[in-house]
This record gives sequence, C-alpha cells and structure tokens, in this order.
Amino acid sequence: YTAIFMIDDSFANMNNTQQVTFTIDTIAPVINNVSSNVSTVGASSVINLTANITDLNRPNVPANASGNSGATNVSLTLKHDNKFSAETTPTSLGCSSNGACTLTVYFKDAAGNLASATGSITVDGLAPRVTIDSPAAGNQSSTTINYNATVLEASPGTGVVQVTPVGQGATNYTLTNRSGNWGTTNLSLPDNRYTAIFMIDDSFANMNNTQ
Repeated sequence: YTAIFMIDDSFANMNNTQQVTFTIDTIAPVINNVSSNVSTVGASSVINLTANITDLNRPNVPANASGNSGATNVSLTLKHDNKFSAETTPTSLGCSSNGACTLTVYFKDAAGNLASATGSITVDGLAPRVTIDSPAAGNQSSTTINYNATVLEASPGTGVVQVTPVGQGATNYTLTNRSGNWGTTNLSLPDNRYTAIFMIDDSFANMNNTQ
C-alpha cells in the first residue's frame, strides 16, 4: 500500500508530498524438502543440508538450522531459485553423538512471520562390537594361527590384527570381512609369547581397538 497525506491550509496551500509505502503480510514462508545428502553419518562427517523456502516477501537473509538440542544455529544461504543450503556437521548442528537427530530449519520473512520445517539424519557414533573367536588365550601347539573375530556393525570399514611378540616390534595383518566374520591366518609363527589386538573401524572412523 501507498498512503499519501494531503493537507492544506485555509488559503488552499496544499502539501501532498508526504507519503509512505507499507506491506501487510500475514502469511508465513513455506519451507519444505529439508534433507541431507546422506541419511546416516558420523558425528564429524560433513553433510550438505538443504531446504526449499518460498515467500512473496522473502528478505535476502540466511535461514537457520539446528539439531535436537536447538542450542546451535547453522546458517543456510540461498544458492539458486528457492534452494538454501549449508555444508556442516552433526556436531555443529547440535546433534547427539549417536542416534536419530531431528534437523529443524527456521526462516523469518520481512514482516516477521516465522516458519519452520524438519528433516532427520541418523548419527553413528558407536564403534563396531567385536568378539574374538580365535586364537584362544593360553598355550598353542601349532605354528599356524587363525585370527578370527565376529563383528557387529551396519557400516563396516577396515580391520587389522596387530601381533606383537615379546621383545619385538608389532606387525599388522589385514583382516578380511566375510559377512561379519573378520579373519586372517598366519602360517608360521616361531616360539614366543604374543599379544594380538584386533583393530576394526566403521565407515565413519569409529574405531574399536580394545579387543
């Protein structure tokens, strides 16, 4: 709207130069398609978070996004058309270190109408669960040693077994993943006392090296 003030005096001297333009907007922006380029991520993995935001009175300002806690805001900038995006991490968004995380995008238009919409990701912050199947602790009568471990992990990465003889340096042997059973074989170990440590991670670099 444009409002023009027209005021004269008793001698017909008119002032009609004062005007003001204003907009009445009671409709909040529309936010949809809040999503990440990947659905399951590590806590420090970089994701591309996007959202479509439309509004007839949209100012040229960023949108904000936060994870479950709502305490951390990450700015999403307009890239093209109605698409806002940001490269960020679950940790920066305030997601917990493991589990489902609801991502909320907020945007306020020039009239102050606030809108929000949500999407979700799953944060994998747990290391693989590893159970050593062989060798057993104690004495062995064979120089051929099978190293085997059962690994429970939805997103497996890589694994090695680190074998250290008493008084010598450690040697790493690559473990082969056979549907959750990870293993390798050493065909000729000389007499000595050995410590074998299984080190297996997932695709998000969560490492289990405690077994």
